[in-house]
Amino acid sequence: MYEHMADDKQLAKVWSVIKLLLLMSHGQATVERGFSVNKEVAVENLTERSFIAQRIIHDHIESVGGLANVEISKQLLTSSAGARQKYLSYLDDQKRSKVSQENALKRKSTMEEIDVLKKKNDSLKMMWRVFLSLQMNLLRELRIQETSLGLLNQTVYGEPLKKRWQR
Repeated sequence: MYEHMADDKQLAKVWSVIKLLLLMSHGQATVERGFSVNKEVAVENLTERSFIAQRIIHDHIESVGGLANVEISKQLLTSSAGARQKYLSYLDDQKRSKVSQENALKRKSTMEEIDVLKKKNDSLKMMWRVFLSLQMNLLRELRIQETSLGLLNQTVYGEPLKKRWQR
């Protein structure tokens, strides 16, 4: 195709468009290959962190030209020897973090409940004060009416009103 189109001036613009189209389809091959590798590496219940680690390992193996070309250094051996301990430490940290989050949620819930109870208590205290105030006002009004009617020293059921209200 190049031989027929590249030298012909009339087809030069068509050739440049075809070149761009051919290059564009090639540009996605690397990305699609990456998806293919991700599918191979993917395992159910694999955390994002593990997935990324496996992908990095795969990419390194590909970059050195295969598993046979991977250099096994002293640093790699030391790192892999402590990997289980690091993993157990990581799980322990996750467990502690989860417990502390649960405790924080319990503490928050308890504090919210205490706040609700304090508000109810304050409301009840206010209602009690209003009740006492109304009761005192009622007693004052009754005494005023008793005095104005001159019933203060009269008896009701054989007992003076003054004594009756003092009880």
